[in-house]
Amino acid sequence: MLYVFHYDVAAIVVTSLMLLIFLLRNKYDSKSNGLFLCIIICNLLAALFDLISCFTISYPRNYALWFNYLVSLGYLLFYNFVIVFSFAYIDSKGKITRQLHLVKRVCIALFLFYIISICTSPFTHAVAYFDKNVTYCHGFLMPIFYAIPFLLFGWEIYIFYAARKRFNKYQIIASVFMIVSMAGSVALNIIQTRVITGSFTMSLIIIFIYVTFENPSYYCYLDTQCLNKRALHEKLHRMLMRDESLQGVVFSITNCSLFQYYYSKTDQVQLLGKVADILYRHYKTRVFFLSDDTFFIHTNEEQADIINQVWNLFAVPVDAETIRQKIELNFSTVDVKVSDVYDVELLIENIDDNVDMKNYQQKIDLLKKSIVHREEVVSAVKRAIQNDSFQVYFQPIRNLKTNCYDCAEALIRLRDDKLGFINPEEMIILSEQHGLINEVGEIVFRKVCKCIRDNRLEYLGVKYVDVNLSPIQCMTPTLSDTLFTIMNEYHIKPSQINLEITETAKSDHNMVIQNNINILSGHGVGFAIDDYGSGFATANYLFHYPISVVKIDKQILWQAMKDETALIVFQNMVELIKKLNKKIVVEGGETREMIDLLINEGCDYCQGYYFSKPLEEEAFINFLHANH
Repeated sequence: MLYVFHYDVAAIVVTSLMLLIFLLRNKYDSKSNGLFLCIIICNLLAALFDLISCFTISYPRNYALWFNYLVSLGYLLFYNFVIVFSFAYIDSKGKITRQLHLVKRVCIALFLFYIISICTSPFTHAVAYFDKNVTYCHGFLMPIFYAIPFLLFGWEIYIFYAARKRFNKYQIIASVFMIVSMAGSVALNIIQTRVITGSFTMSLIIIFIYVTFENPSYYCYLDTQCLNKRALHEKLHRMLMRDESLQGVVFSITNCSLFQYYYSKTDQVQLLGKVADILYRHYKTRVFFLSDDTFFIHTNEEQADIINQVWNLFAVPVDAETIRQKIELNFSTVDVKVSDVYDVELLIENIDDNVDMKNYQQKIDLLKKSIVHREEVVSAVKRAIQNDSFQVYFQPIRNLKTNCYDCAEALIRLRDDKLGFINPEEMIILSEQHGLINEVGEIVFRKVCKCIRDNRLEYLGVKYVDVNLSPIQCMTPTLSDTLFTIMNEYHIKPSQINLEITETAKSDHNMVIQNNINILSGHGVGFAIDDYGSGFATANYLFHYPISVVKIDKQILWQAMKDETALIVFQNMVELIKKLNKKIVVEGGETREMIDLLINEGCDYCQGYYFSKPLEEEAFINFLHANH
């Protein structure tokens, strides 16, 4: 009686197509990827051997005995290998027994058991054999061969249940189908020995696995063929288990933002797709597309050679379907032991951010040095508070209508014995962060009042001095009391002080700020809005607070000297402030052309190096005498 061979023919066709699709597609490096390929190959071989055995077992006398054994035992061997590889594949997806290496030991044991028992079966008659009449018979181990798959199916059910949160609903459906189908196929083979459906059932399972677990869209960008972050994540986890190092080159397209500005979304996709296609043709599965403008090439070659190769690839403009664009690149290298990073997600993030991992430790050392430096600056500020070693410099402000210097800005300076000159901006920020700014501000204000009194600045033409207030000072409820106390101590009239504020205070402190400003301005203290137009200041302050002076940021002036559009913005800004009846001070005046522009636009004051840099108190007084 002939065996039913039609299922084997169908299995060969389906499995061959799946093998072709798998080999032609863009593959990624993972354990499950390799196991899936083993399942396909073993199932194809099992179906081929089974198809041949359908005829050799039916007509055994027509073939040599050794050939009968070869095809019949070959089928048993490869079919059972399919079951073992399927078991290992499920574990690789569930990842619950990986740390114990239990599945690996079980698989090795089963491989050895199948190989030894099947290959020795012609002599021991343990699994299958041909009797004296050359009739195919099952040996005493065959019941165990049927029992082992059901034990593995039970284990697979446990793996899927324990790792169910790792799978989406389609993967769960495919997993249930796989286990039920394989179990049903084995059971059917026990009942209907001449209807061999195992390989055909497995070919259907392979399709389900490919669609739900090995879907290329999970691991690569279909538009570019390059592997994505998920594929890199799988690769890094595999390298982590092998304790390997990651080497490669990261490069980003530096003019990518221009593409987004000048080109449509369709053109952008075409252009980036062309870039990725060029890379894929040269580096295949070694190139990963991490984001809209960042690629990573995994290589063990000299990184300098890869950089040169990529540079040469894009030495000429890239031709997409509708556009032609020069690609500008920025390179960095990666050379790090994956286990040293500890966090695979962080490593991927750093690669995507184009971080040079080769200098990873150097970056950490620089960070540590930065922290130490900041601590040293804070210590220097504390010493200066204790020793009263801050200096106050004064920068004269030119009245463009009278050509007199009738005001000045006070600027804090600190030169430490250990650190030397400390950047004022850094010093102010750290003082704010460490709760020292109120003490620093009080010292500066006291020195300004002392200078006004000791040098009788009003007789030198200086009507008032600008003093900067930190946002934290503005939010201090006792600010007005503190400033009035110091002014009374030095017999300074409130009108001789002009306080500069910036819009950086939080809205939940607006009542405190407004109260301080109202009290101080009510007694004659002037207020100026600083850095207007820089992004910090806002017209809101002009509407709600008694601001008398607006200081336009120097960047606005500098840009207006170079760009016609910026000039129009500057002119409209000046016009707005004048209509609000505020005095205008423009910072950053450094050339005669700038001064002429300010005069022509009707600005009131200019502060800049064209007239004077910030001066120490003695030099400032000498300057006033010389220009009085």
